[in-house]
Amino acid sequence: MFCIAGIPLVHVAFGVDPATKRMRVAKGIIAVGTSVIGVIAVGAFARGGLALGGLALGLVAIGGLSIAFFVAFGGMALGPIALGGCAVGYYAIGGLGVGVHVLDGVRQSPVILGFLRDLFGR
Repeated sequence: MFCIAGIPLVHVAFGVDPATKRMRVAKGIIAVGTSVIGVIAVGAFARGGLALGGLALGLVAIGGLSIAFFVAFGGMALGPIALGGCAVGYYAIGGLGVGVHVLDGVRQSPVILGFLRDLFGR
């Protein structure tokens, strides 16, 4: 197994540990499984730098319920920059937005519109 600073490069773990009867947790630089912790975490319950999952917690989180320290994408997105069906953040873009600068079906913040124009050149 290849490790970086004692952490596995890739760790995949699913199911329940028969000895402890507890959910197995994948822990690695790249972690894949039901419950995961990693720099890149992919699983039902993902925690990490880039977290992808049903419930995703991370710097950048993508999932059904996404909670991020930087950018959250998902059905319910919570973070400074939130994009999703229901987006809650300083910058909130989605079907329903809650925040200081909102772009949703009702409100269109000039700050967000200017940022998107600069980003996409339109």
